[in-house]
Amino acid sequence: MFGTKKDTTTAVPRRGRTATKLVAALSGFGLLASACVSTQDVDLNMETLTVVTAQEDGFFSDGDEPYVAVIEWRAVPGEPGSTRTQYKGNLAELSTGAFDGEILSIPASMGSSDFNNLQFVDNISDVVNGTNPELVGTVMIAMESDATPWSLVDNVMLDVQSALHTEVENIVEPLTLAELANPTALANELADASDRVQDAATPSIGEALGIWFASLGDPDDFIGVNFEVWVAAKGALADQIDIPLQNALASAGAVGGALRDNETRQVTFSGDDAVYRVNLRTAYE
Repeated sequence: MFGTKKDTTTAVPRRGRTATKLVAALSGFGLLASACVSTQDVDLNMETLTVVTAQEDGFFSDGDEPYVAVIEWRAVPGEPGSTRTQYKGNLAELSTGAFDGEILSIPASMGSSDFNNLQFVDNISDVVNGTNPELVGTVMIAMESDATPWSLVDNVMLDVQSALHTEVENIVEPLTLAELANPTALANELADASDRVQDAATPSIGEALGIWFASLGDPDDFIGVNFEVWVAAKGALADQIDIPLQNALASAGAVGGALRDNETRQVTFSGDDAVYRVNLRTAYE
């Protein structure tokens, strides 16, 4: 769980002709208003997993034993050192044998990510003046359980967390005003980062052999990875960025948007002959 990490006082407006022209242009479109910055506690919840296609559905198999590993992240664009990541852990099989069509509940200990004091911004004027909305999300890795010890899975996921921290730090923290206004480019960068994070989830040959032997020759199966990206925006700013960001993320194979209360999304994990669908929901606390 993350705590408060920065003062939310509105930054001193930037000076110079470029900023002045930008403010004037935005004012002409009626997009500037009085400053409004706040903090909010938010949960990102994975609620259910539907086994669309079970992997272990043969005559001698006993159904799938899915689980999902979650790594949380948050960062403030333009603020070096603001990146925070955390691997939730608390892994457990969601079923001892699920077949096609079964809907499984995901316990909060595994699938609910709690973020305290997220920095929300309501107006573009705040962004122009240097106060950016916080970006927050999760990387979700779906697995089918066999015989790998949980401790080995945890070790792999901690490596993934380390890789994710580096990616978020390199992509989100340096974002400028112009880059924030281009959700397609941001979504594509995050999609590329997701691929690199997925690579981190693939052990080296030596590690894989160790996992194989520790799993008695039956290691857990990797099904897929997904990610969600939310911008802590309310009011006029949320209205402006929500749909463009949703569309950009969808084209990059991800979900998210403006971080409103009770938003719902679905993500699909597909691989190694299995298909799982997970329902997500946001919640203000």
